Order: sequence, then C-alpha cells, then structure tokens
Amino acid sequence: MEQLRSPLTSMCMRVFQAALQTSTEKNVVVCPFTITGCATMLYYASEGTFSTAHRQLEDSLMYSNLFDKRSDAKLVLLAFRQAIKVFTKHQLKEDDPAAITSPEFRLTLINRIFLPIATAEVLNPDFVEICEKNLKIDFEILDSSLNGRETENAIEQWLDDHQKVQQRFDVKIPRGLIDSTYNGHRLVFANAAHFRAGWEVPFDPRETKIAPFRLIGGKLKEVELMHLTDKFPYYEDPQLGLKTMELPYYHNICTLIITVCSKKDGFMQAMEKLSNDYFLEAHLKKRMKLIRVALPKFHVQSTYEMTPLLRRIGIKEVLQDDCVLENMSKTTPLRRTEGIHKCALMCDEEGTYVNEKSHLELLSGQYRKSWTPPVSHSGKSDTGDKKNQEKNRPPQAEEFVANSPFLVALRHNLTGVFLFAGCITEP
Repeated sequence: MEQLRSPLTSMCMRVFQAALQTSTEKNVVVCPFTITGCATMLYYASEGTFSTAHRQLEDSLMYSNLFDKRSDAKLVLLAFRQAIKVFTKHQLKEDDPAAITSPEFRLTLINRIFLPIATAEVLNPDFVEICEKNLKIDFEILDSSLNGRETENAIEQWLDDHQKVQQRFDVKIPRGLIDSTYNGHRLVFANAAHFRAGWEVPFDPRETKIAPFRLIGGKLKEVELMHLTDKFPYYEDPQLGLKTMELPYYHNICTLIITVCSKKDGFMQAMEKLSNDYFLEAHLKKRMKLIRVALPKFHVQSTYEMTPLLRRIGIKEVLQDDCVLENMSKTTPLRRTEGIHKCALMCDEEGTYVNEKSHLELLSGQYRKSWTPPVSHSGKSDTGDKKNQEKNRPPQAEEFVANSPFLVALRHNLTGVFLFAGCITEP
C-alpha cells in the first residue's frame, strides 16, 4: 500500500484535470482511485506484450520504479489489493442498520466488466481470477453479442441492484455509449463510487441561511449556506489567491479539503496553475487557526466515459482495437474502449450522506457546539479589569466563505491518498 501513495496522489490531479476537460456538466466530481484501478487492470493485462502499450501504461501510472527500481505487475496488484482492503475496511452490508445510522467512514466501490459469451470463451481464466481477487472487479457474461441498448440496460440494472448506489445515483447512463455497429470481441467496463461519513464537528442546522452564490459569469444563485466557527487546519497562498482549509470527518479518518479563490473572477485562472505541488505545500505549511466557515450544502454527481479520461492522462496505445494483451487473451484482440464511471458526493450539516429520512431523523440535533470565547466570571466590570479584558478577548477568526466556485478533495488520512476530487461551480 505504501508504494502506491505517490502514484495514486499523482493520478488524482491528472484524472481530475482530465475530468474537468471532458465534462460538460456544471459540477465535476470524480474518484481517481477507481479510474486508476481500471488502468491497473490494463497494465497487468499488457504485461509481456511487446509493444509500447505496457511501457506507456507503466510511465503514465508511475509504476516503473516502485519495487527496487523495477516494475512488477504482480506486486502492484498485491499493493492495490491491500489498498482496497484499507479503504473499504468499514464497509457494511446494505441491510445492516448501522450502515444507515453510523457517522463513521464508509466507502462503496463497485466494478464490473460486461462481456458476451463469445468473448468469455477466449478470455484467459487467470486474468479473470486475478482481477476478481486483487482489483475487486467482477464479470458478467451476457447472452447477447453486447449490442448497444442491451448492454446499457444491463449496466443500469446492475447499478439499480446495488441499494447503496441506487439510493445515491441517477442510475441512467448516456445512450450511445456502446457502439452497436461493432460485432467483434469486446469488454465493457463500469464502476461507481460513493463515500459517506459524519463531520467531526457538525454544522448547526439552525445556523444554515439562504445566501447568494456567485456563479462563473457573475450571475447570483440563492443557496443554503452552512456556518461554523472552530479551529481547523488552514493555508493561504497570496500569489495564487487561494485559501485552503480542512474539515475533518468523524474520528479524523478522512478530511474534506476545500479550496476557494479570494480573487474575484480569478477561479478559472487559478485552476490552470493548480498542481500536486500546491496541495503538498498546503499540507506541509498548514496551521491550526480559528475560522468562520461558510459552506454551501451540495449534492453533485457526474458520469464519464472512461476512454476520454484515460487518453487525457496519456494512456492511448492499449486502447487500440488491434492491440493484443497477452495476459487477457493470448491471440485475440478485444475492444476495450467502452466504459463508464459514475461518482456522487453530498454535503450537509451532518456530513457527507445520502439524503435518507431514517438517517436524518436519528442524527437530528446531535451536533457539537462550535468554539466559544471564554467568559470572565470575576464579578468585576470589563472596564474595571483591563487584564481580564485582554485575556478574554477572542482571537481574530479567519473568514472562509465558499460563496463562489470552489474545489473539494477527500483525503484518506491514514494513507494520504485522495479518494475523491471535485469542482463545485453551482451547488
């Protein structure tokens, strides 16, 4: 797991930037970890392939020098298996009441490859076993030849069958995702990710107010703005005009990192200059500070075709139809250019949850009081006791107001890996 920290951190920013460039939606949220899992599947499948495909994957994923300056697909898979185990450690069964009421960290990751019977017959059984064991990818063999509409229906049914996913997503997928004119061997990859947890310091719902949010272009939209004053990790970069703070989730297992731009209409320019170095510097130089937070409630979800994301981060050769991947199928080329990624993130006073009535009722009113300045009990008037007046004067709080487009990133604190990244332009 430790070896994957650097590659996964690098992939987070690159996948997020690729999602921004390919998305047509107002808000963007993506789970780079699941995209990396898909690419890692192709990395293993291409091992032993005498072409640029494996080397290109190796370089794009930064797997070249992980283990004693050599690449080893099996060790990468083992590390990925350990990572999934760490991230989904607290994943509960869907019918477990604690899955609804607990504020603890919960990560749901589901992956499936759809393939026709003819393709299943030429697929290497070892490839299937290794993917299921190490990457938690399962396989569904369809009776049809994977024509467009039937495959899209199968993906939607699979998403709908997962209660955790169905309650959080619009399970519909874009029509035309599957090329109905192609009759050769193919694999269609689909995955979905969802995170939920309660805040370490929840917002008081009574402090949530309707306030204007400035959209890109200058228009204003009324949103529900949550308010909280407490001490949080904080970092500011005056040159970029960016402010970053961290809101910890329950037991500090994960943290929501929020970045706003203090320059009016400077958000898009700052985005172009943003890199992994900024978040590394923010992490190293952050300081605990009293902050008055104003954050809008939001519920965003995004759907992406997998191939454009992979191409944007430099993975191209392996997506060619005529590229034979020896670990996948010795002699038969399989089309791998069709896939879908769905991701959802919701933020309210209690934390990041699906809007389930039973959950909200059980947690109603269970917020912790935010920071309150000390009060003098000396019995003397403030004017008559200057020392107490100075002592009890509240420290100056930093204003952190997300009333214009902002970035969010969800970091798993134990490993330092970013599980989700998003851009909220219209909550």
